[in-house]
Amino acid sequence: MATAAANPLLRFEDSNGDPLAGGTLEFYESGSSTPKTAYGDSSESTSFTTKTLDSRGEAVVYFGSGSYKLVIKDSGGSTIKTLDPVIGAITSVAASSEWISSGDTPTYVSSISFTVPGDKTASYEVGRRIKTTNTSGTTYSVVAASSYNDPNTTITVENQSGTLDSGLSSVDLGLMTATNTSMPRIHEGSMRVIGCNCANNSSTPNTQFDMDADAIVLRNSKNQTVTVWNPGAAITNNISTAGPAANGRDQAGAFSNSSWVHFYWIWNGTTLATISSATAPPTGPTLPSGYTHWAYACSVYLNSSGALRLVVCTGNTVSYGIADGGATQILAAGQQTTMTSIDCSSLVPPLPGLIFLHGTILVQHTSATSFAGYVRPDGGFFENNGRRIAGAQVAAANQSASADGSIFIPNISQSIAYRINSVPATSGGLYLSIDGYTVPNGG
Repeated sequence: MATAAANPLLRFEDSNGDPLAGGTLEFYESGSSTPKTAYGDSSESTSFTTKTLDSRGEAVVYFGSGSYKLVIKDSGGSTIKTLDPVIGAITSVAASSEWISSGDTPTYVSSISFTVPGDKTASYEVGRRIKTTNTSGTTYSVVAASSYNDPNTTITVENQSGTLDSGLSSVDLGLMTATNTSMPRIHEGSMRVIGCNCANNSSTPNTQFDMDADAIVLRNSKNQTVTVWNPGAAITNNISTAGPAANGRDQAGAFSNSSWVHFYWIWNGTTLATISSATAPPTGPTLPSGYTHWAYACSVYLNSSGALRLVVCTGNTVSYGIADGGATQILAAGQQTTMTSIDCSSLVPPLPGLIFLHGTILVQHTSATSFAGYVRPDGGFFENNGRRIAGAQVAAANQSASADGSIFIPNISQSIAYRINSVPATSGGLYLSIDGYTVPNGG
């Protein structure tokens, strides 16, 4: 059954605003000169490829499926305007359908591109989802580029399920347009890693980093579209590979020693890869040619010798490896009784998250007394006296005591503050180390 694209009563005026009496409407396949049938009623009892307007410049028109080219002429046969495409029979799509038949005949070009006749850049706008029928089955994609070069429009896509093949036979358009859609916009939080599992490469730990996860949600910063991938196996990033290069770094020159390296997954429509960058999220990396999407994994410090610190990233928590030689200690025998700052910038990244602190009180004293150590974010906005991390009780004169504790505190400006409640009379104090930190990867 045919239906109207909007109101079935079409009305046209000439340049003076008068009814286009005696004018004609000519109906063609979109992008071609092949006549296409329109109808005078929804039951299709009358049909035509040309319709003459009455004295009021009006005609009742119902469209069939697919897209039309509509040529409007005056009574003398001169063309006033050509409209292409005019989407027909939108309301004939089932209420549950998300897709509209484009009515176009696609020509396969490659696994990520095809052409259709005519200027269809308005229909195939960047960011719009499409569904195609191929020999391999149905493929879902997002339009990455659309350009017209007479007589065809070339559409380049980012495949999200399957790929195009030489059996490409039809194209459906997503009901929602990409521009000014009624759907809410996707935000930074849409990027995330599920089951993140990353660590230094066992053979080349100083310069290579193995990245794996159960699933990765990657985001296109420009068009705000997402794709979800399962890596299947760890992908190794080599920070020694000059870039921007997939599975290398995103800059030509080497990263600076004593700096943070941020690791990302990237995607080019068909291939999942990795990249390392000196640029932290939310700005993200410089992508190699052809790559459009990225998702943040974690950050690792490059020490003064140009070697990556040994870490394991599980979920959103990064833990320091035992083999890192005690490099995580940030305080030895601290005895300050007022809050004192400690710089942690080489041990926690410049990102929102938590710092995992381990503390030990180790003291000797000339009499029985209690000791406690406290920590907080430097300049912390809560608990002016800090949060207790460890405490010990000296039971008798000239004896020693020790105790351990652990705590997560917010990472604010990559620094913490500490104090103890009483200074040991002979030796000892508070010892602190950073065992790890969390990163904003959504895990």
